[in-house]
Amino acid sequence: MGCESEAVLVVSLRTDLVPGLEVTRATTTVADASATADFALGDDLIAGTRIAAFDVPHGQQRVTVTLSGPGAESLRRTVVVDVRGGTAVTVVLTRSCRGVSCPAASDAAATECLGGVCVAPECTPETPEQCPTAECAADGECPSGPACTRPACLDGVCGLRADASECGGGACDPDEGCVGAPTPDGGAPMDAGPEPDAGVIDSGALDSGTSRL
Repeated sequence: MGCESEAVLVVSLRTDLVPGLEVTRATTTVADASATADFALGDDLIAGTRIAAFDVPHGQQRVTVTLSGPGAESLRRTVVVDVRGGTAVTVVLTRSCRGVSCPAASDAAATECLGGVCVAPECTPETPEQCPTAECAADGECPSGPACTRPACLDGVCGLRADASECGGGACDPDEGCVGAPTPDGGAPMDAGPEPDAGVIDSGALDSGTSRL
């Protein structure tokens, strides 16, 4: 009977925070279980990606997703999901929610932020009837940002898609425009060593087993 009383809950994420620059990890929590997913430059979080799956009892479940990354504010959002058999839920977190505090004074039930406004935790792309009126249905309906970004519509909420190809080898920060590419391992550039005539090029240093992952 235990197996029949549980179902698989699959959690996906959509966000316009830049993977590898603004967000490097998502932590998903349901009851006393948690899972993490790591991100790097080049991942497409605008389109969405699966970040966790849990075996949970039928009924209402609270799913909390926390985004963290170097040099950026963390975003956290909780959604309430009604699990009846296998269930999928998408959690949308937008940069416009950074610094927004919920609930608003006018609605104590609107405890979460979406698109810069407070919404009920039952608001998800799978339950649009629980959400405010959508502000977009296509990317072209959203406002533009810095030159290295493009407007993006994330399930009815406007955001910005970073396009690093506009930055000449750097990275695109939707808040600041083009910036220098991050160095995930914190090490020095490969050309920062001795000059070629210093007699160390064939010393075995490059194949010493210390190459960075």
